[in-house]
Amino acid sequence: MLLETPYLRIGASFPFEVCYFAIMDERRILLVEDEHKIADALKMGLSEDGYDVETAYDGNIGWKLFQQQNFDLVVLDINLPDGNGIDLLQYIKTFFSDTIVIMVTNQTGEYYKNLCYKK
Repeated sequence: MLLETPYLRIGASFPFEVCYFAIMDERRILLVEDEHKIADALKMGLSEDGYDVETAYDGNIGWKLFQQQNFDLVVLDINLPDGNGIDLLQYIKTFFSDTIVIMVTNQTGEYYKNLCYKK
């Protein structure tokens, strides 16, 4: 299983760290990830645990889905083919400040971490 509530666990072959998120009353998640294998694996694991997951493979589609539907959580890749996930994070937090967003990336270092915290 890829998910072990309340932790999002990713297998050793994926370069992600364990991410914490609170147990939500509602269970709608928007997943914005351009790597199809990673997105499909995350969606499968989250769906098996009862979450309703909508997947977008780029930032534009992710933003459109976010505007059209209500999501309790957004899992957002930093590096997207049509832009930067940081920009999408900023839009989400500007218009929907209560939305929980988990940023994921295969990049390491303090730069991305600090950039996300500032948004």
